[in-house]
Amino acid sequence: ARLRDRPTEAEKYFRIAVDKEPAWAHGLSCLATFLLERARSSARIDPLSGDRYPVDPADAKDAESLYSRAIADPTVALSQKAGYFWNRSIARRLLGNHKEARNDVREAVVLDKTNPTIVFAAASAFQEDKQFDSAIDLLETAQLTEDLERLDLIKAIGYFERNSSGDMARVQDLTNKWTSRLSDVPRLEDRADFVRLAIRCCSNTEARQASKSTLVASAASLRPVNYQELLARIEFAEGNREAGVNRAKCAREALTGASSDAFDRTQLALLAEEHRVWD
Repeated sequence: ARLRDRPTEAEKYFRIAVDKEPAWAHGLSCLATFLLERARSSARIDPLSGDRYPVDPADAKDAESLYSRAIADPTVALSQKAGYFWNRSIARRLLGNHKEARNDVREAVVLDKTNPTIVFAAASAFQEDKQFDSAIDLLETAQLTEDLERLDLIKAIGYFERNSSGDMARVQDLTNKWTSRLSDVPRLEDRADFVRLAIRCCSNTEARQASKSTLVASAASLRPVNYQELLARIEFAEGNREAGVNRAKCAREALTGASSDAFDRTQLALLAEEHRVWD
């Protein structure tokens, strides 16, 4: 019954299964996942933070409760229980319980260090709480066989934020590795993040010009909004305000009508605020 064109019937049978077997983890998680998907699909997105907030929190609350019951089942395999913790973290984020959501992600990664989604979310949770050593230790010991470019990106961000001895050199090694082959990075947003991080590491004009050359050569591998925003950052860093403002305006024009996510809008807003672009 779990068909997109028959959601009412699907929910009916999920609830019947849970009523008949109230301690059955798989049945609980199926109903919870159905409710969580419905809550996410109807959620509104904060244009600055990118956080989702459900119009009606009832489904997210029910999903959180159902996942909690599934987690309590001692017979559930560890990798499966990790998935329940991960999904409960999503429900809790929808409800605005960010600290509890981060705790769930950390519980999930203790149980499964082979799932990229869980590993990256746990590292981000550590970073949000300024626990950079824990984030880096996790990333350096993760047992991943896929998404290795994203692993390097999140690791580079961790090094940059920690900024201990040798960390900037580590960031430069990782950004150089991938900015020289951006087309090998599947996610467009990750390509922009690699270049953005490389620019932030530039300490002199020579380094910034090298980043600009790499950026121009990689234009076809980036979304127009990212390309213009990154060029604007380089121009501002070089003291070329007029050129920076013009590039920022080009980025705003590229944003309008483009299928850009909240993160792109946030980056452009931060750039504009930092350099008073629209004054």
